Amino acid sequence: MNCIKNSTHPNKTIPTGAYMPPQSSFTHRPPRAWHKITINVPSQFADTASAFMASLTTSGIEQKCNAPGQPDTGREEITAYFPEEKNPTPVISTIHDFLNSLNNKGSDSAPASLTNERIIEEDWNSRWKEHFKPFKLTKRLVIKPTWEHYEPQSDELILEMDPGMAFGTGLHASTRLALQLIDESFTTKRPATVLDIGTGTGILGMYCALLGTKTVIGIDNDIDARTAASDNINMNHLETLMTIDPHDLSDIDGLFDLVIANITQDVLTLLAPKILARLTTGGRIVLSGILTGSQTDAIKNLYSSLGLVLTQENSDGEWTALLFSQMA
Repeated sequence: MNCIKNSTHPNKTIPTGAYMPPQSSFTHRPPRAWHKITINVPSQFADTASAFMASLTTSGIEQKCNAPGQPDTGREEITAYFPEEKNPTPVISTIHDFLNSLNNKGSDSAPASLTNERIIEEDWNSRWKEHFKPFKLTKRLVIKPTWEHYEPQSDELILEMDPGMAFGTGLHASTRLALQLIDESFTTKRPATVLDIGTGTGILGMYCALLGTKTVIGIDNDIDARTAASDNINMNHLETLMTIDPHDLSDIDGLFDLVIANITQDVLTLLAPKILARLTTGGRIVLSGILTGSQTDAIKNLYSSLGLVLTQENSDGEWTALLFSQMA
């Protein structure tokens, strides 16, 4: 199985074959038609192509990536949606010019290409379910849609999550890396309190609750994320253990044994002092959503300069997650 990662947040993913256009919150309107424009590019150009496609639309983009255990194809697909009422010809022409510029740079792979498909929103209400099956994210954690039966092994933990239009279920590498470091943190000492910053679907915080933490707070500045996380918490009967707080990080009360942030490097940089201020003495921080290389080096240097000790670093291709500890 492959996955789709939303470019604006590494924790938002949906399964391959389940491409879905953005939807309005209004339910009493005719189904909307969209132009689904997908480009297929060599992996070496994927970041450049993602940024380019994102600049053309306010609806967000989706980027297909390989799931764990799948062979690397050396190519990536980036998809953007444009409402049918908008003439796609100028956009397609602009994209063709961009792809030609990539092809002129040379690559061992096949040339970059473009496809354009007209889709109707209501088609996805049934089609996307066909592509979403239970899957294992860590040695213990299994993600299961509500309509699928799954018989867990004795040591497995189950989270029921139905992918929505804006948010998915954590197939992205940055989420898996964060989950690995959460496992590592719990092997040393189970945190009594956890703060999940940029909670998205709530998957990281809910996992902590399943592992035994009694107080988990998730925050996110996206109202749709907060709604999705709350729904998932209720679906998994974790509402006595995890809550979603609508406030900004600066307004959160209390200190936490473990702080998790699976967000972008620029936000991790901006929030560093505030994250540290929410940490108990001897507490731990899991940071993910960081690109391997210069971004990782910058985050390590910044958080180390604040008195934290890097205790583990996990990488998966272009993504890295870091586990820091504060010395007691």
